[in-house]
Parts: sequence; structure tokens; C-alpha cells
Amino acid sequence: MRAIIMAIGLLATPALAADQFDLICTAKKTTVRYRVDLARGEWCDGDCKVTRKITAVTTGFLTLVDENPTSEHAYRESTTVNRVDGSWYTMSYFTWSSRVPSATKGTCEPTAFTGFPAAKF
Repeated sequence: MRAIIMAIGLLATPALAADQFDLICTAKKTTVRYRVDLARGEWCDGDCKVTRKITAVTTGFLTLVDENPTSEHAYRESTTVNRVDGSWYTMSYFTWSSRVPSATKGTCEPTAFTGFPAAKF
């Protein structure tokens, strides 16, 4: 009986592990580490000071954030990873600025999940 329970646990582990992972995304002059938990629908980047909700997940794309401002004095931000080929695109800018948006294109590789910081309450 114990062997059956252990076997079921081992079968469940890969599916669970696929829901939690880090992504190391690199471009010409930058590297960003994202921590992603699909089961919780959350992610963070860098040293993970703030955990955010994932915008959308499909078999083809992981959209971490896609914020469209509601006013002309707002910040626009979008980060998307292609889950098939690993391509990564992130863009941000202030909508009131006449500057060209800051955009980065690169690739991401999955790695072991390093977790989120513990909550105080």
C-alpha cells in the first residue's frame, strides 16, 4: 500500500513542478529572472519584493503583465513570453512622454523555482 501511495506522489510531482518555475530571460545587455507560479497565478522579478498577478496564460503564451493606462499621465507596461520558442518581449513607457518606449526582445529559459518570499501575515 505504501508503494502505491509513493508511486502516485511521484506521478503527481512533474505536473506540480511544471506549474512553478523560474525564467532566466536574456537580451543583448540585460538579464532578468522571473519567478512564476501558474497554480497561484502569480509572478515576481528580480529580488521579488512585490508579487503580482499573471495577466494571462495559454499553451502558447505567458503574459505576465499587460497594463493599459486609464489616463494620459499613466505608465504602460507589457511583458510576454512565448511558451513554445522561449522568445521574450517586454516594453514600458510613460504615456505622457514623447520618448520612444523602452523595449527589450530576447529569449527565456526555464529553471528551478526559487519561491516567493514568506508573507508576514
